[in-house]
Amino acid sequence: TKMQCIEERDAISEVVTSAIVQAVPYVGSDMASMEFQYKPDWSWGELEDFGRRLAGAIQARGLLVDLFVVTQPVCFLVPFGLTPGLRDVPLLMYTASHAGYMQGKGTSRLFNEFFQRSLLGRMGATFVTMFAWNAFMYEGALRVRLPVIGGMSLYMGVMPQPVPSRGLYVLRKDQPDDCLMQCLMLRIAREVGFADEISFIGDFKATYREMAKFRAAALFPYVSFSMTFEELGNLAVPIFVPRHHSKHVYDPPLYTASKLSFISHFSRLSNFETFTRALVVHFDSLADLFAKLAPAQDARIAALRHTMAARVAASRRE
Repeated sequence: TKMQCIEERDAISEVVTSAIVQAVPYVGSDMASMEFQYKPDWSWGELEDFGRRLAGAIQARGLLVDLFVVTQPVCFLVPFGLTPGLRDVPLLMYTASHAGYMQGKGTSRLFNEFFQRSLLGRMGATFVTMFAWNAFMYEGALRVRLPVIGGMSLYMGVMPQPVPSRGLYVLRKDQPDDCLMQCLMLRIAREVGFADEISFIGDFKATYREMAKFRAAALFPYVSFSMTFEELGNLAVPIFVPRHHSKHVYDPPLYTASKLSFISHFSRLSNFETFTRALVVHFDSLADLFAKLAPAQDARIAALRHTMAARVAASRRE
């Protein structure tokens, strides 16, 4: 919905949409209020069924497909690797999620075996990942080392804007009934005299063209990696992230088997991309965030934006 391009509403897109998106009620709110979200997990049978439906839609239209590109989740390797009509087409798996993401119960062992066979070259698939932490997870879980290739979200088709026209964009875990963070930020902004516009992702789902206009973005991480984080970086929007892990909202990862293993995982948060990526600014409190965004910091923020834009231009040339 954010891409600035013509989208063909045909049988193929309908198959994909109906399979991966479902309507669910908002948690804790009026049950008549619905939102659309990605299907949370997939069984092996559901993955196979999706492959058959997709192959049927492609065949019905008489299309010749040269390449499939799959970004999320990795378990989608199954329908593309097993289904006649799909498995003979080259596949690029460009992943930013861990191997267990969106896998249903009882699927992990089958998928891990299938993943290993695929990597051994028994199907025409190429696997790459977007960042070093994800490669580290695959090496630990599946004993494979994936090449790291950044710049995935350069597909947006929107160039960085040298002069911003909007204020601060705040990204946090979408909890429709929790307005505490929003109220707190707006109150502190008034107290310190922060006059810029503040937009929250829960209220405003910006297109890429609109995202590029923001002076800065404040990201409160809730997963090890977010495509929005990558997209903002490639739009040269300066990103501000809390320095303290206690201000992040992480769900326990699917591959942690015990409380001890989760604690071990939590201790490695400083290795996540939001901490290791160059040019990301860290703040110690909301007051510190607004101090770093004060008018007196305009030259510093502009220089940061210019440097990020230069890196994006270099990535495009590469």
